[in-house]
Amino acid sequence: HKRSVDLAMERQDQFLEDNPGSALGLIDLISRGMPLFDAAQRTKKKRYINASNKIRKTCKTWLQNGNGVGSVVHHGMLFDAEKAILEGKVEDAKGLYKRGIAFASRAGFVQDAALLHERYATFLLSRKINSEEARYHLERAIIFYQEW
Repeated sequence: HKRSVDLAMERQDQFLEDNPGSALGLIDLISRGMPLFDAAQRTKKKRYINASNKIRKTCKTWLQNGNGVGSVVHHGMLFDAEKAILEGKVEDAKGLYKRGIAFASRAGFVQDAALLHERYATFLLSRKINSEEARYHLERAIIFYQEW
């Protein structure tokens, strides 16, 4: 993950600035956001927290402006769950992951449902909350990734 974090910090919003309005902008947010949230949660370093929150804010802005509403809603929930983890809001994070999974699944975004299941399982395991539930979500992630 270190290389991913380094690239995310180095490139920041360069892709979005170079390609305004590109459908790939959301992929850019996810590919930078996940390693940055991991680094923020692991190290608690302000620079990673600020960078990950900036990505979350960009996603929220897109949603408020009506850009890509169908595909942005569950990503917003994912980023909100990751932020809740940073703030120690365990129950909020759990609810956000579950709502994001439900939304992505119902909307047919199997790759995003897989990612949400994976992140939720990782969260449950890292907090030693419920290994059986984590196992279920890992299994669901695998199924959705295979389906994708």
